[in-house]
Amino acid sequence: MTSPCILTTHCRTHFGHGQIRIKGVLHAHHRVAYCKAHGLQLDEIKGKVVRHTCDNPACVNPEHLLLGTMKDNTQDMMARGRNRYKEQKGEQIGNHKLSEEDVRAIRSSKKTQVQLAKEYGVTQANISYILLRKSWKHI
Repeated sequence: MTSPCILTTHCRTHFGHGQIRIKGVLHAHHRVAYCKAHGLQLDEIKGKVVRHTCDNPACVNPEHLLLGTMKDNTQDMMARGRNRYKEQKGEQIGNHKLSEEDVRAIRSSKKTQVQLAKEYGVTQANISYILLRKSWKHI
């Protein structure tokens, strides 16, 4: 990138994106900037995301914006090391319901998944993921 970020002066969401009101409707400012720069209407990019190559959600510089899918955006996040949960596991995750001790007990139990789910206050799918080692892999 050769040009600097252009930061929105509009109010920002909790994600840091600026919001702009057009005909009484709030829109993400970077989406509006992308459309204006490319001669598009907002409804023409419905279902797509406008990605920031600068990783600055307040930026509205059209040179820093790319149209893509949510998958593209997630891949950008992972490639750039912006996944804030990447290093967190198990009990380190703020909304965890189970402890490492619970996971060990679940894996050694002879009870059904439904019984375990009720006992531990989680879904049967959570129990299944634990047993298949799709979650809590580090235990």
